[in-house]
Amino acid sequence: MKRFIALMLVLLMLLPCVAACKKDEVPEETTKPVVPITVVSGEKSDYVIVYSASEENNMAGKYEKYADLLQSFINITTKAKLEVVSEDKPSVAKEIVIGPLVRAENYISPVDALIYQKGYSLFIADEKIVLEAGSEIGLKLGVHALLKALIGVDLLTDPKAKPEESKTEFSLMSDFTASETFVSEIMPYMSHDLSEYAVCYDNLQYNQKRGAVILQQEIKSVDKVVMERVEQRWSEEGKPYFWFETDNTLASGSFRIRTAGTRITISAKDYYGFISAARAVVDLRKDLGFYPFREGSGNEGVHLDYLKAHEASSKYAYNNSSEYRVMFYNVYWGGAERERGILQSELVLEYRPDVVGFQEFKENRRSGIVTPLKAAGYEEAMDYKKGNFVSGNSGETSATLYNYVPIFYNTATTKCVESGYYRYVRQISEEESASKSLSWGVFESKATGERYLVVNTHMCTQDDSIKGIQAKEAVALINEILTRYDVPVFLGGDYNGTYGSSNYTYFASEAGGLTDIEKNNLATIYTSKLRSYHRPYPDNNVAMGLMWPAEGDDTGVDPSGSVDHIMIKNASAVKISVYGVIADNYAMCGGDHYPIFADFSIN
Repeated sequence: MKRFIALMLVLLMLLPCVAACKKDEVPEETTKPVVPITVVSGEKSDYVIVYSASEENNMAGKYEKYADLLQSFINITTKAKLEVVSEDKPSVAKEIVIGPLVRAENYISPVDALIYQKGYSLFIADEKIVLEAGSEIGLKLGVHALLKALIGVDLLTDPKAKPEESKTEFSLMSDFTASETFVSEIMPYMSHDLSEYAVCYDNLQYNQKRGAVILQQEIKSVDKVVMERVEQRWSEEGKPYFWFETDNTLASGSFRIRTAGTRITISAKDYYGFISAARAVVDLRKDLGFYPFREGSGNEGVHLDYLKAHEASSKYAYNNSSEYRVMFYNVYWGGAERERGILQSELVLEYRPDVVGFQEFKENRRSGIVTPLKAAGYEEAMDYKKGNFVSGNSGETSATLYNYVPIFYNTATTKCVESGYYRYVRQISEEESASKSLSWGVFESKATGERYLVVNTHMCTQDDSIKGIQAKEAVALINEILTRYDVPVFLGGDYNGTYGSSNYTYFASEAGGLTDIEKNNLATIYTSKLRSYHRPYPDNNVAMGLMWPAEGDDTGVDPSGSVDHIMIKNASAVKISVYGVIADNYAMCGGDHYPIFADFSIN
């Protein structure tokens, strides 16, 4: 009887609990206190990094890769080196899990268990710090999110960032969580796939248009995605696009990239800025594996950081390394006149030579090149149709001549003391003789009063023996001018002759008295070893709406094949710092010759 009464008392005592359990079905959990979980203290850590052995979704080896990356980042920033192990090792209490692990029963995600498949999920389970990600982009961004939360630095945007020097303890709160989902792994932050993007620009702004096309082509090359091109800013709400914008407050050759909403704005002042910005966008993609644009993000840079190997000369576009710069450029007179005028004049204005000599400068080139040059302060050394003409062909007068080899000078820095024109006596034909000539000018620096002679020539194409005779005519004229002026001489232009040609060898002979800057490595800072022309001619690409390098375009790297040269006489009076061959996108699309230039000072 006593046993029955005792049993009834026990059942009565349990009734409230049973009723409560039935009502709520599970007992109420006691709320855990939020406490800091120390991961690194005084350059030491009790944690190990455990990576998943899963091979799902082509992730074999990726978890280990990012476990090693996390180890490296923690070591660099805190000096603590955590052990990295595979999940087939026995589980321990303090783990940083790079997963998901096969043995995932050891922890429960506080958020959607499948969120990591389209992004990443970060959380803490007891003392385990768990990063789940189902793709490489999720792993990369998750690792950086963990580092930012743990150490307080964003190594994704600033790889050299370091925590506060006084900080020796790094911890997370026990209720820490973070997660992101991605619509597109390539554009993870923008909620749109890359294929939805367009490149937009002001069609009246040529540099914007070319920058937009270069970005379109670069992205096509990397991601096999062809973005739409639109000649205006998108007005459709929410439409994602890259917008090219001219900003004259920026320095020459620099660029700025800013993100707001779904618009990524690329700003620059000139064509080097726009080209470099387009390359910077794609370089970020290649380095990170995705395009890192998010609200308020930005990037700035200069063209020097985005040069290709054959573009090394453009390092000096805004850095005249000596007191003076001379340039020579065969602009070839046929095809796509308006656009080629833009390309060629932009090249000159980007480099701002004190003196520039053109070859094959037919009259139809004049409006496209002369107009912008004059607007920028350049003047022609002589009237291109009358006055100061000397011809070896008897019976010709200045009225019958036209100067296919004009020289222009920058009036802000230079004045022309005397100038002249000479058409070679020895020609292969009357038709050829129109452009086979030279012009010359004695120029004086407005800053120093120093003078130098620039001779700009275009020589016979077909007959090597005629080239040699023309060279003798040129040297005779130079020597005559030197009887009146004791100055250094720069003979440049299209010789139509390589090292072995008769005109080149005569110029370089004792009788010629001239020395090739490139071949003799006279430049003390930089000498381009690029061939001065390319083949074939650029195309008028209808699909792009632009001149574009033809398929099979060869940017030669052997200067022995050059036909354009700069040689000097009285070389001891001159110090050459740079000899450059400009072989950028504009030069490739402007014609088959590259501009060549030399920076120098006078001893």
